[in-house]
Formats: sequence, structure tokens, C-alpha cells
Amino acid sequence: MATNATARLQDSTLSLYHLLDPGVLADPYPLYHRLRSEVETELAAILSTLLGVEAVSVQDNFFLLGGHSLLGTQLIVRVREVFGVELSLRTLFDAPTIADLATEIERARLAEAA
Repeated sequence: MATNATARLQDSTLSLYHLLDPGVLADPYPLYHRLRSEVETELAAILSTLLGVEAVSVQDNFFLLGGHSLLGTQLIVRVREVFGVELSLRTLFDAPTIADLATEIERARLAEAA
């Protein structure tokens, strides 16, 4: 996996032998794997299976991970099966991250309950 974050290292991050000391580095992915709700956890599992990736962050974009409209349609069907809400494919284009899609699912649940 290629990273999309870089960090400038200071001399204090190097050990006596000029090797990188990982203990002093900050986490470059503070939101990675931090799923905040059941909806986000279920969505991460669905996306992971659908896209064939091991792990998905709440901020990962469905389309940047390799998703396209046909996989998007499959995702919408899975969301309907798992969460019992009807979302349009346009919703996925407007909310392509797990965090945004979870918000849309919660909004749809509230609208159906009202």
C-alpha cells in the first residue's frame, strides 16, 4: 500500500546509529480504522469485501479505492439489505466516504421513522 502522507523528520527521531526511531513518530493516519458507530463498522466491512481491500478508513473515498458505478450499485443494494434504507446512486457520488455515507444512512433512517 502506498502512503499519501509525508512527514519531515528531525534529528531527534533518529537513534544513535542513525536509524529511524518509530517510538517518537506521530501516527500519520489518526482517523484510520477509527470507526465511530455500528453503521460505520458495517459499511467498512461491506466496502472491504466489495472492493477487495483489507482495511478501510472512515475518510477513504469509495471511488479512489477503485469503486465505480457498477460497484456503487452493488453497494447500494447491500446497504438496502443490511440497513433497510433506500439510497440513490447519486447519494454515493455526493457522499463517497464511510463517514459521509453513514450520515446519509442515519438521515434516511430518521426520515423513514418519521
